Amino acid sequence: MPVNLNTLGVFRIIHINNLKSDLSNGLYCKSANKTTAGYISIGSQDVISKRDTKIVKCHPDYM
Repeated sequence: MPVNLNTLGVFRIIHINNLKSDLSNGLYCKSANKTTAGYISIGSQDVISKRDTKIVKCHPDYM
């Protein structure tokens, strides 16, 4: 079934205490080497580590 990228939603779950900073400074991926003092991580470090090495292919109609 084809995916309509114009209607595809992307969500990010963050800790409520990070909301003000994220709205003020924007969101960064961890490879951006930007840090926010007091940032509260809510992810499982085990899962995050596994995702770091997972290769994800783009949808063929994307790009």
